[in-house]
Amino acid sequence: EAELRLLPRVRVVLTLGRIAYDAWLRAAGWWSRLPPAARPPFRHGAVTRLPDGTILIASYHPSRQNTNTGKLTRTMWHAVLRRVRSLVDSIR
Repeated sequence: EAELRLLPRVRVVLTLGRIAYDAWLRAAGWWSRLPPAARPPFRHGAVTRLPDGTILIASYHPSRQNTNTGKLTRTMWHAVLRRVRSLVDSIR
């Protein structure tokens, strides 16, 4: 939470894995402000615009377990990173 206060201009957030996704929602205060049904579900490649305009992007964690089993492929990973770059470029 303290780290987020040091970054007041963050507009695009990429989370790597479900644990990071939920942790970011909690640290940013959205977990308690959004009712459970309104919380954006974790899904690889999901892009959510939060009420304050922050864009939250979810990705599977690029761990060996996820890459070796094919849950996260190089193509999927690159697609998420291209999407992040596109969103960052669109708000500059």
